Formats: sequence, C-alpha cells, structure tokens
Amino acid sequence: MKFRSFVAALFIIASLTACNSAENNTEKYERKLGDSIKVDAIREIFPPEDSAVVNAYVLDKSTITINDIDPKDTTYATRSKTLYQPGPDGKPLAIVYGYKTQGKGMAVVQKVGEKPIILKEGEMEGSVRNYSNGSLTLQKADNFAFLNGVQYIEIR
Repeated sequence: MKFRSFVAALFIIASLTACNSAENNTEKYERKLGDSIKVDAIREIFPPEDSAVVNAYVLDKSTITINDIDPKDTTYATRSKTLYQPGPDGKPLAIVYGYKTQGKGMAVVQKVGEKPIILKEGEMEGSVRNYSNGSLTLQKADNFAFLNGVQYIEIR
C-alpha cells in the first residue's frame, strides 16, 4: 500500500511540474505558486519516513527521464529512475535503468549539472549489475551504485 501511494504521489508531482509547450512558450518552465502549494499538500500526506524520497523527486534537478531509453523499444521490460545522495564531489547522481528480460539493458547516468552518459549492461555477477561504455563503469548492488568505484547511496 505504501508503494502504491508513493507511485501515485510521483505521478501527481510529475503531472504538476510537466511543461506543456502549448501553455508555455518560454525555454524555461517556472513553477506557478499554485503548483508549489499542491506539492506542499502532497508532502503532508506522506509519513515523515517517506519525506526524503518525495522531496528528492520534487527537488530533482537532473534532466534525464525514463524516456531517454527509447519508449518504442519493446525489448525493455522496465525503465526506472533512481536518485542517489550526493557523492564526495557534492553532486547528486541520477540513473535511469532500462531492464531487459534477457539481460543486456542499459543505464543513463547523470551527475546534476553534467551531461548524461549512456552505459550498456555487461554480465551480471550474482545480484550485481555491471554497466560500462569503455571508460566509465557502473555497478548496481542493492541500494548502492558504484560509479568508477565511487559509492553512491540510493535515496530511500
């Protein structure tokens, strides 16, 4: 039940902050005061232990979305966006994972303020998923991501 409420809230938040080109001709979307009030109301619905996750998605400044993995490609079983706490450089990490049923998915990795990087999935080692583009490596293990050996902790 808690997960359903979380997913519903994320959908509501995404709907509130979506920028519709027919309504907004400017390059940058500015949240209206009414939207902020609605977001605050959504935050009040959730118990305090969920507030970190809700706030992370509300305040997320990354530019990647699940649509960065081709939505028309039906070989992907699931796409998900995961946010991680800031690493040693102080920058939060966002990763969009694309999972395929037969493996060999992909990950789109972005540190806030930097360009996204696409990594292809390699062989799994037990429950650890490995991704690489030759110069950058990512390991996903439980609620941790290791980007070139630097540990990031998933926001939960």
